[in-house]
Amino acid sequence: MASLLTIDEPSRAENSGQKKSSIKTSTIPYKKIGLIYSTTFVSMIIFFIFPLQIPFYLTSSSDISNSLVGLALSIGGLAAAAIAIQYQRLRRVLGFTGVFVMIFIFFGINHLILSFTHIYIFVILASIIGGLGIGVLPANINVWLASVVPPEFRGRAVGGLTMSLFFGQFFTPIISQPFVTAFGFKGMFLIFAGLAFVAATIFIFMTLSGRKTEGQSIA
Repeated sequence: MASLLTIDEPSRAENSGQKKSSIKTSTIPYKKIGLIYSTTFVSMIIFFIFPLQIPFYLTSSSDISNSLVGLALSIGGLAAAAIAIQYQRLRRVLGFTGVFVMIFIFFGINHLILSFTHIYIFVILASIIGGLGIGVLPANINVWLASVVPPEFRGRAVGGLTMSLFFGQFFTPIISQPFVTAFGFKGMFLIFAGLAFVAATIFIFMTLSGRKTEGQSIA
């Protein structure tokens, strides 16, 4: 929140033929910014329950050691790093909303696996799949935001994006714990898997709608 209020945009030298621009006169797409912020917030909550709750889930239902839990999470990190370098190709093929379809599907599969079993090999598989989703999330939200925000507003917009990301992490235990209490770990993962698939479905319609609009404009 402080970043939105305190970050000042750097002054830019302008050509003599250009009119002086300002944040007040620029067209700022607040709806798209709000969509990106809310998607960041929701996606962080859906993903972050995995690294947050998986240690408690495994220690409560099996004798898996903390070191093995850490290993599983590390493997997920490797998967995230591997797919992150492919982001440009993915975005070129899928577009911003299409990448979010992929992200939420990966998150949903991750949670769906954990809702059925806590066998360690499947935990590793879930970690890899979740890593494939979180690996492209930071790049997608940042590049998407930069593509829709005027340059003179970009610093504050990125500050708001960072705020949304950390708010998502902050609220994850607050939101997820009541589900654990009411439905257990498996029930909680199943519910959030469903939420991930619902989010993926929404972005599928957004992707198809965007392509239909592009097709009509070309025609």
